[in-house]
Amino acid sequence: MTRSPNPSPSRRPSGVLASSGRVNTVGLNRRELDEILDSFEGANTDAENAPVRKYIRRRFRHTRIPMQVFQPGGGLQTFPVACRNISTGGLSVLHNAYVHLGTPCTIALPMPTGSHVSVRGQVVRCSHRRGMVHELGIKFDEALDTRLLLSNDLFADFYTREQVDPADLRGTLLCIDDSAADRRLIRYYLRDTNMQVVAAEDADSGLDKALEGVDLIVCSLSLPGPDGIECVASIRGRSIATPVILVTADDSTVTRERVEGIDVQACLVKPLSQPLLLRAAAEFLLRAMPAGKAPGPTTAERSPSMAAGFLANLRGDADRLEYLLRNRSTQDIRKLCTQLRETTPHMGLAGIGGLADTVLKAMERTGGATGATEELGRLIEACRSANARRRAG
Repeated sequence: MTRSPNPSPSRRPSGVLASSGRVNTVGLNRRELDEILDSFEGANTDAENAPVRKYIRRRFRHTRIPMQVFQPGGGLQTFPVACRNISTGGLSVLHNAYVHLGTPCTIALPMPTGSHVSVRGQVVRCSHRRGMVHELGIKFDEALDTRLLLSNDLFADFYTREQVDPADLRGTLLCIDDSAADRRLIRYYLRDTNMQVVAAEDADSGLDKALEGVDLIVCSLSLPGPDGIECVASIRGRSIATPVILVTADDSTVTRERVEGIDVQACLVKPLSQPLLLRAAAEFLLRAMPAGKAPGPTTAERSPSMAAGFLANLRGDADRLEYLLRNRSTQDIRKLCTQLRETTPHMGLAGIGGLADTVLKAMERTGGATGATEELGRLIEACRSANARRRAG
């Protein structure tokens, strides 16, 4: 995600029509937009997209989203388009003219907070729908975390991948559940992955295993003694930033209110299904991987000596991040976090890669390192914990 330069109104590209005083280029108000999009979906006009997509398309209807088009000759123009849906990989909008495939563009996407995030991409599809209405398919240059734009309901199915190859999932998953049957079910659902599953039956043993280092935690809400919420609080209290998926059979208002007060990344409601568990796990284990690139064997698996050297450097990375944060060196922090995001998954440390990605997104939202202090603290602690585990081992 990058911010684009301001367009020059005097340089208008050919073949793209601008609107004047209308809510969008196709001249549709909200009611009219809903009617036409409902008709598209009712008529199954997406038949050309029948093959299974990598990312799920989410409804993202907006009557006015600024779109800036970059022409080969250097011309720029911004005009308001209506939006249909969005995915991690791209966006569908309605426009009143044909746009050449491959045309670079920047879209200003509205966030629930009222601000916008600018995303670069290119037009990969332009289909005539009716009258002057054309539907443009825009592919993002980089995968987008759509949770920035959509519902933040932890119980919602916000997971971005439509299909998950179990073999792509690797790392260590900690299952904290007092039910032997549920623990067996988790293991069974993950049988075709490259994941190691470790188990704990209560909050205390769960904390002990979390301290040993894992990439993902699946925790039951209804644990004996300290329950799942108290268990998560203990884990976070020890500065463990590993993503946590809470599992419960109760999605009542009371439970939802309790969950809102703790640091979990998602909630799954029983009975669990294998596809949903795989998609939820992929959301956090594969987030740091480049879009469309499946992970192969980790460097740790190929070269244990190289992995040991990499882990030894994590302590230095943690100290450097702490120093850079004190000095508010935003550019250097961004550079180091980008490096950690790209390299750690290949060392079997997807959790640290995900934390680095979270820091980068927080810096993007807030405009600097100061606004990402909490996220940086978690990354620093995770780097130190991984190094400590290496020495202990």
